Amino acid sequence: MRRAAAAGALLGLAGALLPACAGAPPQIITLNPARGSTSITADAPIRVVFDHQVDHGSVASRFHVDPALPGCELQRAFTAPAGAPCRVTWVPGSSAFVLEHRGAIFRPSTKYTFSIDSGVRDPAGVENSLDHHWDVTSTPAPQLLSTSPTDGATDVPVDS
Repeated sequence: MRRAAAAGALLGLAGALLPACAGAPPQIITLNPARGSTSITADAPIRVVFDHQVDHGSVASRFHVDPALPGCELQRAFTAPAGAPCRVTWVPGSSAFVLEHRGAIFRPSTKYTFSIDSGVRDPAGVENSLDHHWDVTSTPAPQLLSTSPTDGATDVPVDS
């Protein structure tokens, strides 16, 4: 009897909370790399996860990066074929997308600001009215620390 009463109470609570959640706009819950990350690799994928499903078209027209990645048009990346310089794919069965940009890499030691403008909506049409911005900074360029043989060396054996 206690279990039935507890189950009934839980169902009542869930019934009271669900309507409040059902009309909530989609929100970003995970960014990878995280906001403020530094030393990210030149081709690090960018992953954005929403708390529930979103209308993919409403994201494509609102996703931006500054400075732009050379050779990457973000709006076209959402429909780009495999092997394109940059491509956005939606993770099957989730509310996440991934920007892969192996052919449009980050410049060294550069701060990139990603943004998703307000207007992203879920399949029911509930719209997020906030602009989202986050920064990441790429790794410095590699530096030559030493050479062997040293510059200007003479009489260097061919197998050194």
